[in-house]
Amino acid sequence: LTGRRLDDYLRQIRSLLEQGVPIGGIGVQGHLHGETFDARAMWRALEALGQFGLPVRITEFNIPGQRSRLYHDRRAPMTPEEERAQARELERFYRIAFAHPAVQGILMWGFWEGANWIPSSSIYRRDWSPKPAAKAHRKLVFDEWWTRWQGRTDANGRCRVRAFLGEHAVKVGGATRTVRLESNREPLTVRFD
Repeated sequence: LTGRRLDDYLRQIRSLLEQGVPIGGIGVQGHLHGETFDARAMWRALEALGQFGLPVRITEFNIPGQRSRLYHDRRAPMTPEEERAQARELERFYRIAFAHPAVQGILMWGFWEGANWIPSSSIYRRDWSPKPAAKAHRKLVFDEWWTRWQGRTDANGRCRVRAFLGEHAVKVGGATRTVRLESNREPLTVRFD
């Protein structure tokens, strides 16, 4: 997403599509090579990939990456300021990806120091204590981008709720229905009779 091979990748995708090769989606590496990234370049890359009308999944997200000091000295710990900067960059990256309509998922590349090619780029330390980046990730996913709603129906027994995509447990009285809200669907109606 932020490297130098986007044009090559676009040509490859275009060529495959022109040959009639069925493509169900586009995977694009999310290694952020240094300690930061160019947000405008990332958005431009997502826009370019989105032209094909295929779902985009970002794979291998990590920061800092192979052009950072941590790649060359993999035992080096991050300073507290570097950990805070990592959290800010993770949040910035995730917000951009979440905002783009073509992006359907992000796969983190090594989140635990005990099994990561650049241990310090993990969001959890070897003892499983969360770094600031883990807290930023949890805040985004479970606080900001998680649907929680409680309320009452109108006089006709209806209510309308805006919800994030994914699986939801809808509870009315003592009954529960599990539903999946997907991006390619019209508004989902859940009935309790």
